Amino acid sequence: MSAAGSTPSRATAERSLAYHLNEGHSALLTLQLLRRAEYERELLRPGEALYDIPAVREQCHFTTHTPVDAVHDRFPYDLVRGVLGAIAAWQPFQAVFAGKAHPQDQ
Repeated sequence: MSAAGSTPSRATAERSLAYHLNEGHSALLTLQLLRRAEYERELLRPGEALYDIPAVREQCHFTTHTPVDAVHDRFPYDLVRGVLGAIAAWQPFQAVFAGKAHPQDQ
């Protein structure tokens, strides 16, 4: 697992309006886009989102050819945290590792 493969060159990224993600192998791209869409923390009020999630969602188009659980990549949280750094501590991201499909799930 590497974030390097998910990092489009700055020149390409500045011209890209959308990204086609095929299968889960490209999932780290969305996290890189979130990093680029991070709001300035000092301008946020308590409870506001750290990232412009709707903007990233609008850029990403996902397809899959094998929608079965057996082909999905899985990685231990410690490895993910080592690769992603601070973004891995983001609460919605941790919810996924806790087995919740959506952070609002209890």
